[in-house]
Amino acid sequence: MHLNAENPYVGAEFQDRVKKWFCEQYHKNFELEKKIAIGTSDVKKEHKFDVVAEDNSIAIECKCYTWTETGNVPSAKIGFLNEAAFYLSFLPDMYEKYIVMLRSIHVKRNETLAEYYYRTNKHLIGNVKVAEYDPEKNYFRIVGRCPVITLCGSTRFKDEFIETQKRLTLEGNIVISVGLFGHSGDNEVWDGMDEGTLTKTKEMLDDMHKQKIDMADSIYVINPGGYIGESTKSEIEYAREHGKRIQYLEDIINEKSNI
Repeated sequence: MHLNAENPYVGAEFQDRVKKWFCEQYHKNFELEKKIAIGTSDVKKEHKFDVVAEDNSIAIECKCYTWTETGNVPSAKIGFLNEAAFYLSFLPDMYEKYIVMLRSIHVKRNETLAEYYYRTNKHLIGNVKVAEYDPEKNYFRIVGRCPVITLCGSTRFKDEFIETQKRLTLEGNIVISVGLFGHSGDNEVWDGMDEGTLTKTKEMLDDMHKQKIDMADSIYVINPGGYIGESTKSEIEYAREHGKRIQYLEDIINEKSNI
């Protein structure tokens, strides 16, 4: 999958791979070449966007561009990228907007083409996220900032929380974790708790964790042995409803608790 020329097959293949990645990561359906009316409040015209979530929460333009063979900037293609950002800018704020570029490196360059584009054109793209994707390695990265990940899971897995936080941090992510491990010795969570009731502290911590999910790009579920308790299931559902990417420490077939 190479070439700067917009070979229809190459472009369509890349577009399809991007769609598949978003379907898998966001656990929702996406459509190819979806028409959406954009423009001023008085005059609107349909524009076809490459990949769009069925619930209209995410819109993506895909660009399968590379550095030239000699390592030069594909200048004409930069114009097409800015055009894509322009069209995305007309979408309502309810959309999360992406330009996803093929990850392209060159021996003469110390940055990828997506990094170059973001560095030289970020003043033009507003709230559009620029990302790069390598279909061969299934590698996806948002350019220009560190991704934010909130950890979710039972606090009985304190060691796994700490180990995962360290690993994800070293991989270049901002990691938000729990403040107290109620199932691993932090008894302040349960003080004054009666059977069938929640303490004010536990209610506060549950609400606080939902706000931590709001702050993140994705959640990472700590689920050794596939275990997912009721609180964690509610956090997963909350994340899904708010369009967050969901990752798991251990792959699972479904999200039923192993209690």
